[in-house]
Amino acid sequence: MSPNTTPVKQGRPTPRTHIPVVDPSEFHSNPPDYNVALRVGTTPRRSWRRKRLQ
Repeated sequence: MSPNTTPVKQGRPTPRTHIPVVDPSEFHSNPPDYNVALRVGTTPRRSWRRKRLQ
């Protein structure tokens, strides 16, 4: 399960992985055995490259 507050996304699966998207309150009331949180949109290489160019 993946918690998300956007009503449009709730009840639908995530793309490619087909993980169901649920309301955060439902997620907390019935938690899975484990949860992996990934941070999207950051890469260490970009910050390294920026420091190198300065």
